[in-house]
Amino acid sequence: MIAQQHLLAHQPKALDQDLADLLKAEPELARKLGPLTSIPGVGLTTAIVVVAKTNGFVLVENERQLASYAGLDMVQHQSGLSARAMRISRWGNVRLRTALYLPASRQ
Repeated sequence: MIAQQHLLAHQPKALDQDLADLLKAEPELARKLGPLTSIPGVGLTTAIVVVAKTNGFVLVENERQLASYAGLDMVQHQSGLSARAMRISRWGNVRLRTALYLPASRQ
C-alpha cells in the first residue's frame, strides 16, 4: 500500500521531467506547444495530446476545422418540422475531444 502511494506521488513528477527533456530535444515541438500552453487551463500534457492528435496541425487550416475534427462543432438535429436543441456533434476524434473538454470543464 505504501509503495503504491509512493509511486502515485512520484509518477507525475517523473512524467513532467520526461516532457521537459523532450521539449529540450525538440525545439520545433516546443514552438508549437508555446501558444497552446498560454491558454488558461491547458497544460503541457494537454498541449502535447492536441499536437500529437492533429499531426502538428498539418491538415488543420483554421479553428473550425479543428473543432470539427475534434467533434466539438455544433449541430442541430432536424426531422420534418421538429428541430431539437443545438449540441456538439461528437463525430470527431474522441481522444482529442477529451483532451480539450476536460480542461474546459474544470474552469
